[in-house]
Amino acid sequence: MKQARNNYEEWRHNNYEEMESIIRGYGPFRVFVTLTFRIPIRDAEGWRVLDSVVRRLHRTMFGKAWRKMPKFDGVASLERTHFSTRRGKLLRSCHFHLLIKDHPRQARDIDAAVRQMAKALQKITRGLRSTNGVVLVNAKNGVTVLAVDDQAVSGYVVKEARNQQWKLDERIRTIASICEARN
Repeated sequence: MKQARNNYEEWRHNNYEEMESIIRGYGPFRVFVTLTFRIPIRDAEGWRVLDSVVRRLHRTMFGKAWRKMPKFDGVASLERTHFSTRRGKLLRSCHFHLLIKDHPRQARDIDAAVRQMAKALQKITRGLRSTNGVVLVNAKNGVTVLAVDDQAVSGYVVKEARNQQWKLDERIRTIASICEARN
């Protein structure tokens, strides 16, 4: 039993390290975004919503020529959480972390770039609704945008890989692949 436990610990550690390495290798990143939902949603609906947010982000930032412009590049990571209801019931839900690379249409000053991205994302998510019509994103704290000043953030976006098995294609997607899937 002790040997099995050691193998499990080694696997968990290697899995996390592998995920972190994949994310870090895709950098460097400039902006870190967290998108959380007001209600519990399943992974598939979360990816659908993220797809919509990414498309709307390009339209908002680039205007009418958004299809011809180079797209934002980066990675999106799905994180599973438990959502507590008013009755104390725990439901499984998801939220997303995005690491976005520099883009020519972003402001050069990092603080201005963060404000620009936050303003665009707040505008975009204001009207997002679930498939049953419920507003998905809280206007005040549903979207967080921060500057990436340390590449250790790649470890943060895959922190769940420390405790559980991850299938890469279920948890990590590039922003470019999200864009390509809809064009």
